[in-house]
Amino acid sequence: MPCLSLGKELTYVDSTPYGSPIQAKLNKKYNMKKYLMYMLCTVACSTLVFHTNAQVLRKFKEKVNQAADKALSGKTTPAGQTTTEGTTPSTESSGRTGKPVNKTGAGLVSTPPDVEANMTSSETSFKSNKYSESRYALQQAILGVELKIGQEILKSMPEELQGMPKIPENDKVASGGWGWTGLTINREYQKGDKFMGVSIQDFSYLGPAWAMYFNGGMMNTQMENNEQKMKNIMVKGNKGVISFDASKGYTVVVMLTQGSALVWDGVNFASEQEMMDAVNSFDIDKIKNFLGEK
Repeated sequence: MPCLSLGKELTYVDSTPYGSPIQAKLNKKYNMKKYLMYMLCTVACSTLVFHTNAQVLRKFKEKVNQAADKALSGKTTPAGQTTTEGTTPSTESSGRTGKPVNKTGAGLVSTPPDVEANMTSSETSFKSNKYSESRYALQQAILGVELKIGQEILKSMPEELQGMPKIPENDKVASGGWGWTGLTINREYQKGDKFMGVSIQDFSYLGPAWAMYFNGGMMNTQMENNEQKMKNIMVKGNKGVISFDASKGYTVVVMLTQGSALVWDGVNFASEQEMMDAVNSFDIDKIKNFLGEK
């Protein structure tokens, strides 16, 4: 009888007469098993090699992508040298597109509208039935007058405030259009860490909380941790509101016209009284006269 013995190798043991039909059949089965085992080993090895090669290819692809990104961004190559071939050099004065960053220029020359010239132009255009041109020239003339008023308001403000000198370069008069539209007048004072800014600005910039106070909707009611944050006050006979924020300091607002307000921002003032003493240094009635409100 034939049999199979298991050892280091698969061995066929023949106990039948050589060349018999039974032996031939058994040899055929044995050879088939060896072939199947060989094929299984081949497939397993191929799979392992493919998996290993896939990992290598993936890592290689990542390295290529990294090198491409560095080249495009102007960064150094792995060897530590800057890549410039085919790319625009990355310098302090240019962006990725190569457009330089502006580092000089004196800006625009301040040229407020010429009041007399615009009045003459408006009259001439009106007589020629050019009403649109006449209207535009008249608006420019009015804007010129308003900017001149703004400069006069700045001159009426103190040059020094509680030992703080004004900052001349921060004086500002600007307008978004004629008729006090977007009018902004600004002056700042500072000494050390003590600062005060005073401005005339559009009341809408302040936010709804201030409007509610001035309209009587929140009379001395805004509290936080049992501390009053805003309250109504009188400043030289004018209704106002004062607020305090631990990170911003004191703010005082007084209404001037229907759409504009006088605003003081005080930083590092010791007390409410010190803040109010600074506010009272300004001639509010004179400012109202300039604006035609008195």
